[in-house]
Amino acid sequence: MKNLEKYEINEDIFGFSIEIPLKDVHSIRIEKSDIFNLRLGLLFEMTQSMSNSSDDNEVFDIAMDYACRVLQTDRASIAIADESDSYFELFVVHGVKANQPKKILLPISGTAIGNTYKKEVLSYRPDISNAACPALEGLFKSGMNSTMVSSIVSNGIHYGTFNTANSAKDGYTTDDMLLFSHVTVILATHLHRIKLKNKIQEQNLLLEIKNEELRNLATIDSLTGLYNRRYIISEIDKEIQKVERGTALFSLLMLDIDNFKSVNDCFGHNYGDIVLKKVSSKIEEFLRKSDVVSRWGGEEFLVLCSTTTKEEAFVIAEKVRCGIEQVEFKKSNKVTVSIGIAEFNANLSIDALIEKADKCLYEAKTSGKNKSVM
Repeated sequence: MKNLEKYEINEDIFGFSIEIPLKDVHSIRIEKSDIFNLRLGLLFEMTQSMSNSSDDNEVFDIAMDYACRVLQTDRASIAIADESDSYFELFVVHGVKANQPKKILLPISGTAIGNTYKKEVLSYRPDISNAACPALEGLFKSGMNSTMVSSIVSNGIHYGTFNTANSAKDGYTTDDMLLFSHVTVILATHLHRIKLKNKIQEQNLLLEIKNEELRNLATIDSLTGLYNRRYIISEIDKEIQKVERGTALFSLLMLDIDNFKSVNDCFGHNYGDIVLKKVSSKIEEFLRKSDVVSRWGGEEFLVLCSTTTKEEAFVIAEKVRCGIEQVEFKKSNKVTVSIGIAEFNANLSIDALIEKADKCLYEAKTSGKNKSVM
């Protein structure tokens, strides 16, 4: 063929073809017909359209639309290889009947387009009338006489092939080849861009998950799943700021499991952990959704009750205390808690407020246990 004399001519099991390495396509001596610049201008439009796309399928549709307008081809398809490099999936198809199956799979091995895909070439078959490949035979029987196929490759990543067919023998010019190579390069570049963007999004999601795990480690007690001391101190500080603005009031409950040392001594620390987890679960169950509960340390728990007076907090404390008293434990039969209650006022610091709740707890413990004191 004119202007293609220096390129390799293959006669293989698929028939006669001219193969041009993708890196050499730009050096083809083109005919530059009168409408060449107009067709070249369409490629700039294609680039602009793809720049605004963030989805593979949208990019495929744009590439197909412009390829058909630039080449005026009769048949076209974009075949993308699966991760195992075993099959192509045809994502967009032009020039076939509307009742074609939505998902078309083709083997990569043993096919003409698979051969092109692996070689990273633009493969031109000016006459497919004697082709031995079933796909090419099918194209010929449907009225096609020549094909042009290009690998879709970017940054060493093989995505698939862009496939075109023409009803005329020797249906493509060197102008067509150069323009088609530009189409596939633009397509490959944007597929790579989207791949990188998706990878960055995946990495950002993984990073956010890891950050959330770190936040949990910093704020969650590993045994009970409750918030830890650091977290509830920060929440109390926020409540104090609300009070200072005159928008809220709050109270604290300090809880302690009665006779917990004897539970550990009699039944072991593993069973003690079971009791801690079960009591933690029950405290959460009997509190309001707005309340914040934390493991303060050992067998002690601290609860923040926002917009709550000490009288209202006492009612909540009694609900929690009575609820835990009703819970059955396998070995220790019954577990009880003592609770100290303190309401914040402007004269108290965080430490002073917690100390006040702790003193009430001490009073509850020394006056018989299993009671709430404010």
